[in-house]
Amino acid sequence: MRPLPFTLMLVLAACAQPPPEGVVWAIEHVSVLPMDAERVLEDHTVVVRGGVVESVGPAAEADVPAGAGRVDGRGRYLVPGLTDLHVHPLSEGELLEYVRHGATTAMVMRGRPLFLDWRERVERGDLLGPTLYAAGPTTDGFPPLGWKFVGVRTPEDAACVVADQAARGYDAVKAYNRHTAETFAALNDAAEAAGMPVVGHVPRALGAIEALALGQDMVAHGEEFYFADFRQDDDQPDRSLVPSVVEAVRTSGAYVTPMLSSTPEIIRFVEDPRGLAAEPAMRYAAPATYHAYKPSNNGYAGRPEPAAFVARNRVMYGFLQELTLALHAAGVPLLVGTDAGVVGLPGDQVHRELEELVGAGLTPYQALAAATASGGRFAREHLGEADLVGVVAPGARADLVLLEGDPLADITNTRRIAGVVVRGQWHPADELDARAEALADEGLARREAVDRFDVLAEAGRLGEAAAVGRVAQARAGDAPLFHESVVRRHAIGGYEADPEGAVALLRFNAELYPDFHAVHNTLGLAYAEAGDADAAVAAYERSLELAPCNGVAAEALEALRSASR
Repeated sequence: MRPLPFTLMLVLAACAQPPPEGVVWAIEHVSVLPMDAERVLEDHTVVVRGGVVESVGPAAEADVPAGAGRVDGRGRYLVPGLTDLHVHPLSEGELLEYVRHGATTAMVMRGRPLFLDWRERVERGDLLGPTLYAAGPTTDGFPPLGWKFVGVRTPEDAACVVADQAARGYDAVKAYNRHTAETFAALNDAAEAAGMPVVGHVPRALGAIEALALGQDMVAHGEEFYFADFRQDDDQPDRSLVPSVVEAVRTSGAYVTPMLSSTPEIIRFVEDPRGLAAEPAMRYAAPATYHAYKPSNNGYAGRPEPAAFVARNRVMYGFLQELTLALHAAGVPLLVGTDAGVVGLPGDQVHRELEELVGAGLTPYQALAAATASGGRFAREHLGEADLVGVVAPGARADLVLLEGDPLADITNTRRIAGVVVRGQWHPADELDARAEALADEGLARREAVDRFDVLAEAGRLGEAAAVGRVAQARAGDAPLFHESVVRRHAIGGYEADPEGAVALLRFNAELYPDFHAVHNTLGLAYAEAGDADAAVAAYERSLELAPCNGVAAEALEALRSASR
């Protein structure tokens, strides 16, 4: 594909200026929330040199080096950069949205090699974005619940998957719902040996108590407890089990990401999909996110019996608020994660989560701690982070957010951002906003092609849709305009009427996401259905290159080779 458009390259390059070691910034006369305790340091000056906080002290005693950049902090509040430890980015341009919203650390929860490249570019200073961590491709039992997951058939396969993900440099192993006790135990054992945490869902056949006993380090959605342990046949939670589950979480030492903000977002998807798609923040969504969130493509909006679905989610939401408070009261460390890219928008959803935590009964300080100090501890304990993160203290990584109001008085003040320090480089809010507007203009100009693609695909003109999409993508550059799930749905839905067009559409999907094993699985299946065994074998072999021991591809290849004997 062609490189990124020149104007977009200028925007991203201007954003990604790592500070030389000698560059110094001083944020003067500011109220500091160090987040090591619930306290405010009034009228302090914070000096950062390179990527590290050099000093934090009373402004009257500050020794600001000559030539330092100076930022006026009077009437403002300085907090550590926020963390979002559950994201699903679709475009590198979205990384700017995290920084613009004060999120300076993020963890991708379904990895691909592309994200490892972003991680390295951010670290080098070639790309402006949060410090990134990436879990590997999501693992599940067999057959996997979702088409995107690596199906693990045996304990040996589990060990193989972990070894491969460790060798590729992923930071964590993500688990999903269908693991058996045998595969999940093997997954945890292999991950522990590799020095990687196991994060994600709670295998439903095990429940939280057994999963945590086997070594799971972080539960990535509060709702996982509801589905694995508390939900009854009448969709009401069994509250009598709360003390035993909470105690099991506490004694395990696991972290929990409540993700309270996702349920209201899902309800909005169902009740008002057009309103959600039209809200102002959608202006900054990447084209592929826009593609997924369109009412015609939104998987939640098309749910059968929507009123009953919403009612069940409201019951679950109320229970999750109670469970979050119980976990916090027991001393379970809470994290902020949002599922942005699946529900909600990058950066913006962090603030929604903070507001939801306060709405559930946490104090603003407790909510902010989940997004700062707690996230920093998790990174140091489980992700190999060497820097002190999530606090404002000498020696800590210089990731800071300057706010126009006190977040301890009103948590919504985390949205009132005057500027962000990312690894020691000061970025005023107006500069970040201007760059976001430039990126938004690029994205908005491409939505017409996304809409045209959908019109053709929904009319059953799959081959034409693939051709139109390929031309639009070539003009746009590398960031996919089209969401992989939507492209796949169009192809699967139209396969019976137009198998040739469906295969063309799935080939296009593999071009859009060449490093994603799952699109090659779907392409292999389509080739096999169409009778092209050689092409099917090639597609499944590519899937196995990207995700060895992936049971879906391995089983399909075994069947194809057996049939050819």
